Amino acid sequence: MDWEYLFYRLGQGFYTLFIMQLFCLTTIIIYLIKNGKSNPTRYLAIISIASFVQVLLTELENLIDPHQKSGIYIDQKLMYGYLIIEIICSSLYISKSTQSPKIKKIIPGSAFLFGIYTITFWLPHFTTKILPHHIEIIEGFLIITYCLYFFYELFTTKPDKILLREPAFWAISGMLILFTAITPLSLFLIT
Repeated sequence: MDWEYLFYRLGQGFYTLFIMQLFCLTTIIIYLIKNGKSNPTRYLAIISIASFVQVLLTELENLIDPHQKSGIYIDQKLMYGYLIIEIICSSLYISKSTQSPKIKKIIPGSAFLFGIYTITFWLPHFTTKILPHHIEIIEGFLIITYCLYFFYELFTTKPDKILLREPAFWAISGMLILFTAITPLSLFLIT
């Protein structure tokens, strides 16, 4: 095991990967010990578990043999699965937080179609070493659209809840901020 290489890789990203893992682990632990879990929060816990496992497997592979060719790009192969889990869980969480019955079907349906597209793209390109940015861009636009619809519905209907105490407001705001920042970066990298 090459611990020096692991710390070098963590330092390359200013230890943000370590901090992300810490937040994921904290979210998982809080979800497991908290009483009175709501059904939608399960989706956020699944995203945290998927993210934690994806990064953990990548770092373990690189820690065991950092010079092994299969270990260098394992994170790109794991990323396909993570993106599918991320969009499905995000869309289910957002659709549970909306009121329109039509939109409650459209959001998960479009996420499911994205999952099928990702799998059908991944299978013939399994040996590709780098995840194509167009998949991340499509996912980003879909989640941004879902979040914007949530806020449209939130601000056009009569408010019956205190927003600052609503977990859905905070979670969906975080999703919107995250994907609004990541999607332009992916667009920049594609050119």
